[in-house]
Formats: sequence, C-alpha cells, structure tokens
Amino acid sequence: MISGDYDYKCDIWSAGVVLYILICGYPPFYGDNDAEILESVKKGIYDFDEEEWDNVSKDCKALIMRMLMKDPNKRCTAEQALQDVWIKTMASGSKEALSVKVTQNIIAFKSLQRLKKAVLMYIATQLSENEVKKLRELFVAVDKDGDGKLSLEELQESLKAQKAGINYKDVLEAVDTDQSGFIDYTGTFDSFENFRVLGCHHGH
Repeated sequence: MISGDYDYKCDIWSAGVVLYILICGYPPFYGDNDAEILESVKKGIYDFDEEEWDNVSKDCKALIMRMLMKDPNKRCTAEQALQDVWIKTMASGSKEALSVKVTQNIIAFKSLQRLKKAVLMYIATQLSENEVKKLRELFVAVDKDGDGKLSLEELQESLKAQKAGINYKDVLEAVDTDQSGFIDYTGTFDSFENFRVLGCHHGH
C-alpha cells in the first residue's frame, strides 16, 4: 500500500500484524517516529526473540511468517490461513489465558494510539477557530495549484525569502510519512475539526 501497488494480499499482511500483536502485545514493526516505522514495514524484518514468544508454538509462528511474507506472491491466501493447522487445531479450542505481561503490553499499545488522539484533541481545542482558520489559509496560500497538497517546489518557493539554510527536501521527507512526495494537509485540518467538535460535545 505504501508503494501504491497492491491487491487483496495486503489484507493478509494486516491480519498477520494483528495476530502478532494479539499474541505478544506489541507490533512487529516499530520505530521512534512514523518515518522509521514505515521504513521498518518496507524492510519487512521482524523477530520472535522476546520472552513473550518463548511458550508460543512453532505452528503459530509459522502461520504468522506465512502471513507476513514480504513477497505477496509467496504470502498465504485467506483460505490457506483458515485451513492452517494452528487455526484448526489450536486457536479455536485454546483455554490458555494471556500472560500478565502480554496483557500489559496490549494495554500499553492501546494507550499509545489513545495518546496520538489526545495530542490531536489538545491541539484542536487549544487553538481558537480564528487561529485554525489562519493556519489553513497559510497552507492554502503556499499550495499554488490548490490540490490540497504541498510539493517540494511549493515549499521552496514559499520559503526562499527566508535564508536560513533550510534543506527543504529533508523537511518534506520528515513529514511525508506515506512517501508520496507531498504533504497532504487537508486530512490534518479535517482531524482538527473532528476533534474540535468532539471536544465541544464532551465539554473539554
């Protein structure tokens, strides 16, 4: 999906990521920021080295590996996953409870997602409507072709008067998490508006 060339096999990959998280309580691909996470995803490298995997069966790990196969042509299909020996003989009838650490990991992982929402909520509710309007107008002014995205050329053109030795390509790459070559600012403002409405609705 990152490269824009994908089919239904991407859903198998996503299900494999979810299964990995359900088993150990944290994602297979990680990094300190969105760019590092995406780079980790593109490499497709993960492991089962942590202690949470010590008592996980080889069959379970094998299914995850088949679902997270980087080459989609070698990745299993949904039907093959459903017919997998671990799904048919182990997962459906298992009575074993999750370990305390895995449960804590899942709660911590969920909290990270909640933190991102909280940050958006804070920004949206701290900025006045006038400030959000001015911020949107600034992006629109920079967006010369009006397509809702900022290109490297548009960044350079709008900031060339500020002789601060800025490497605009580095700036673009740092915030262009989907590596499309653009900064899509429309979704950000939509999120601001959604969280503003939500915040007002709950009286925050």
